Amino acid sequence: MEMLAASCKARANAVRDRSGQKKIVIKYSHNHPLVLTYSVSRRGRQQICFEGHSFEVEKVRRGSTSWRCCQAKPLNTDHKVQYVMSARGGLQLSIDGYRFTRERLKGNSIEYRCVHYKPLGCKARARSDKSISQLRVIESVHNHPLQMDRRGPGALRKLLEHRKAVNQQKPPYDFGPIEYCRSTKGSLQLLFEGFPYTRHSCKGGKEYWRCVQFKSLGCRSRVRTCNERIETVEFEHNHELVRERRKKGALKQLMQARKREKSQAILAQFDVVEFDLAE
Repeated sequence: MEMLAASCKARANAVRDRSGQKKIVIKYSHNHPLVLTYSVSRRGRQQICFEGHSFEVEKVRRGSTSWRCCQAKPLNTDHKVQYVMSARGGLQLSIDGYRFTRERLKGNSIEYRCVHYKPLGCKARARSDKSISQLRVIESVHNHPLQMDRRGPGALRKLLEHRKAVNQQKPPYDFGPIEYCRSTKGSLQLLFEGFPYTRHSCKGGKEYWRCVQFKSLGCRSRVRTCNERIETVEFEHNHELVRERRKKGALKQLMQARKREKSQAILAQFDVVEFDLAE
């Protein structure tokens, strides 16, 4: 009797080899066909398309072909760009020696910010566009030297406390009076520049609000209020103002699409090794 795809035993595990490199090990074979389509790039190179992503031939050895994602390497002639591993094994983007970490995914573009954004307030940023394989530096000025020694224990906390003290000395920005509204289900929401926010947490007399599209679209925009005044507004929205109520089942599809994007982003950080295990 033929097995259904729902009972597929294929599994993927993240492991480290002897050299410390991360790899994805796929155990067992799929019992259902994988949808692959072949195409030719604008430069005449052979490509395959899998789940909406294009891959090109990286190497051929002993009858097996290794494919690399076409967006895996940014194309830029003005800056020296490469991917590097952090001390804790995370993937970082290096531009002219300065390291950036991924902040958010917005459509076909990925936004990066300097790794010293939190401790030093560095505002250097970059953005990559996957649709045209282009990297653009938004803000190139760093407020720190290129080479920095690794901080000792407790140094990061002292820097953050110093930044907090400096910010408290600055006069607060006036965002205007707080405006509230009610959702279709009757829950209280904060309205700022037309975008609704839902209350996420309350700590130390301060209320933290996040965009209502946080779960469905991954929007990271958030607001902090205290004594009926808006103190800070962080991050821009990654979507336009949603004016119409979604149809039934649309939210579930958005959540599934976000889950696939996260899985693909994680897999992009690893080398893939496939083998079958005898049952």
